[in-house]
Amino acid sequence: MLREAGSADARAIHELLLTLSAGSLRRRFTGATPTADRILQLSRVGAGVVSVIASADSAPGEVVGEARFVRGDDDPDDAAELAVVVRDDLQHRGLGAALLDRIVQVAAACGVRRLRADVMVENFPMLKLLSRYGMVVTTPAEDGVVGVEISTDGEVLGWPEHTCGPKVLVEGGSWVAGPEMQRLLATGADVRQCIGPKPAWGRSCPLLTHGRCRAVEDADEIVVRLQQGESVAEEIALRRPPRP
Repeated sequence: MLREAGSADARAIHELLLTLSAGSLRRRFTGATPTADRILQLSRVGAGVVSVIASADSAPGEVVGEARFVRGDDDPDDAAELAVVVRDDLQHRGLGAALLDRIVQVAAACGVRRLRADVMVENFPMLKLLSRYGMVVTTPAEDGVVGVEISTDGEVLGWPEHTCGPKVLVEGGSWVAGPEMQRLLATGADVRQCIGPKPAWGRSCPLLTHGRCRAVEDADEIVVRLQQGESVAEEIALRRPPRP
């Protein structure tokens, strides 16, 4: 059973977080070791926090999974931070996907177009789930954590309004910033990376399926990186995208 949480559900959400294994805690808190106060803080609902919780029909008061988005004071009205967690014994059964689907719907209804998340590179199940929502990489992996953003309408997002610097779209490549990515970032460009279609993840290319991609349309320049054996080549093409 999925439903939106209220402030009275904070205790049950707190109990869920306390049951997590060390590995699940690491993934939920992106590698950091959370303090007891931090866990308690991230159990609260309200004041910019919107939460969807899952419970079993046989134990409606017990929370077994949660998805939430948080609007910070400095966030634009259409952006928020996303997190999803599922109790260890119920992981890999589709509950995370159901929670993500619901929180995306709620976010869209609240006017949130962009949901960002910091995800550990080793957390392939989460990256796979997010990729279905037009995921782009906004921050290359650092200390094993990559910054990504998804849209609430399922399409690949372009850049936020009032973006500073040239908008550069990198197509392909790895989670980690290689030398060419570092050079782009050093120029002051606002770089976003599309990981490309991944059939095994159920991720398609909007250019192929719909004939358009907002990231391509918004970009000032596009850098194409192709895999060559085990290494990623230097940028092999740099072009300005066609305007619709």
